[in-house]
Amino acid sequence: MRFIILFIGLFVSTVSWAGESKFEISGAIRQFFVADHIIGKPYEGLQFVNDVTQVNVKWEKPLDDYQGLSAFLELGTEFNIADPGKATYGDGGVIGDDRAIAGLKGNWWSVHFGRDEHLLWEIGKWRGTYWEMIMSPTGHLHHMGGRRFQRAWWGDINILPNLSVHGAYSFSEAHGVENQYSFGAKYEHIFSQALKTDVWVAHWNGEAEENWSNQIQNTWYYNDHKLAFIVSDNEGNANADKEQYNWLGFETHYTYKFDKKLSGTLGYGTNTIGEGMDSYTAGLDYKLDKNVILHARFNHSNGGDKEYSWGAPGQGDKSTGFSSKKRSVFGIGITIKF
Repeated sequence: MRFIILFIGLFVSTVSWAGESKFEISGAIRQFFVADHIIGKPYEGLQFVNDVTQVNVKWEKPLDDYQGLSAFLELGTEFNIADPGKATYGDGGVIGDDRAIAGLKGNWWSVHFGRDEHLLWEIGKWRGTYWEMIMSPTGHLHHMGGRRFQRAWWGDINILPNLSVHGAYSFSEAHGVENQYSFGAKYEHIFSQALKTDVWVAHWNGEAEENWSNQIQNTWYYNDHKLAFIVSDNEGNANADKEQYNWLGFETHYTYKFDKKLSGTLGYGTNTIGEGMDSYTAGLDYKLDKNVILHARFNHSNGGDKEYSWGAPGQGDKSTGFSSKKRSVFGIGITIKF
């Protein structure tokens, strides 16, 4: 893996540069005031939480000796605004903890190396009611397999204007730990100016043979309406007893834009672990400006006969330390983008 990255670096360093380079800095701060109630446990009350604070740096430069070929770098850093030394997800809080990649791309393909989100998370995170899944049970309904690969490569090819294939492979570099990989394809179809759809088919395989997930995601767009479906077949553990399960997951979300500023979303999800988990979601978003958005969120989840280890709202992979069958969460928040 290190040899491949070194080879790319040497290749890029030997060519001459042409044209103007593109350099971009962007980011967002998203804060929520949350009322959280894990039913049957002494964990409830009001919290002021950091959902996502993120800074992204992107750079791209055309290569003079190879027409249509460009080199690019991307760094994405997430941290908790209340404690900048800690990341929202995981133990990071350092530069590039969210994304640190370098690569090459042409007119119909791209390849990059480093640390980045794997395919299932990348295509699934924005389809839920909540952009970064705050208070959403999506990770329990489907086996997302964590968020990212590291020590990995990604490849993307546009076979047709409306059909693309994607793959990623992560090297574990640890004895007894399997390499991870994901692959999939995306198909888009435009019926008219008002109606279009896209379909994702994807597979993820984890650090052990018994951890995997297959997903089909379909989204329909009609004027101000959006309807999304996610169906998954999963193997792994997603509950407090740590037992191994094979389960099916289903999730659907409907979003309507009332006008240019206000939109609302309703969602429902379920899976087949034990008696099954059911989850209901609702959300409103109001744009004060294209860079400033107000949010209202609600979720209620019922784990059936199984207790789930619930994550702390706005703290990503961190656990509340409590397990239960039911949970209700309400929050209001704000996003400021730059």
